[in-house]
Amino acid sequence: MQITLDLARGLGLADVLTDDSVRRRAIAKQWSATLATALGLPD
Repeated sequence: MQITLDLARGLGLADVLTDDSVRRRAIAKQWSATLATALGLPD
């Protein structure tokens, strides 16, 4: 993934690419809750 981002930045897309860590954190949190429920783990 990092190589792809580096390539895109090299192609002049640096201004288009933004940090989406907030969105990814929310997705990871939701998947974590879904997995915990599926495995019967406490919150």
